[in-house]
Amino acid sequence: MSTIFRSALVLASLALPVTSALAFTNEQATAGRAAFEQTCAMCHGETGKRMTTGRMQPPPTDFTLPKNASELTRKRMIASITNGRPGTAMRSYGTDFKKADIEAMADFINSAFISPAKAKK
Repeated sequence: MSTIFRSALVLASLALPVTSALAFTNEQATAGRAAFEQTCAMCHGETGKRMTTGRMQPPPTDFTLPKNASELTRKRMIASITNGRPGTAMRSYGTDFKKADIEAMADFINSAFISPAKAKK
């Protein structure tokens, strides 16, 4: 990740509301959070509970539902972010982000939304 891109993500994350009670202390987690907020939150919601919109069919994944949490492995999330999801509004971000940045997004989603949803099960 370039220093300029990393700095931009860190600065962006400071200007955004906290999406969970989890404290992300390392640089990769901060970058993953910032990238999620900038790229994913408009459809998946800032809290991982999808935005309600009738225009997207099927609707975006709600990461807070225990059913979805049990199906979304790290590998599947990385593949979805990288390649998109055919038949949905989820587009490919593989050319927009480096592999490490995509992994950081998947790890943030898991830590902030999916792990808590699994714990509620």
